[in-house]
Amino acid sequence: MEKTSASDNLRAEMPDTEAELFAMEQYPLFDINVAIEHLGDIKTSRYIMQHLKDDGINPDLPALKIAHEQQDWEQIEKLAHKMKSGAVYGTPRLYYALLFMERYRQAGYLNCSEQLYQQMLKVIDETIAYLQDWLTRQP
Repeated sequence: MEKTSASDNLRAEMPDTEAELFAMEQYPLFDINVAIEHLGDIKTSRYIMQHLKDDGINPDLPALKIAHEQQDWEQIEKLAHKMKSGAVYGTPRLYYALLFMERYRQAGYLNCSEQLYQQMLKVIDETIAYLQDWLTRQP
């Protein structure tokens, strides 16, 4: 029986090519069907998306930027992991941007770290804007 290492498992969660790391447009910013599937209804989805935006993303942004200024990639990975936990409930683009940032260096890759960080910030901003708009349109 062949053993698999932790880095093999991490690589399995990564796309096959570097180009796919940056193909975020294939994932929607928000998927109400995924949210309802995980959370049960629109009311709960609205509550969780508000919580994700206000308590799951916004508080960690300053720490994320400080870690980047200090080139503390381990801290960036930890914060990406933390933020990712709420993204599974209906924000696929955010989930994958955070997953790729978290796992890329852990899987032994290095050369796209900065690009992934910038992509993650862009997707965070896009997701916050989208959720803010969606939340203001919900009763």
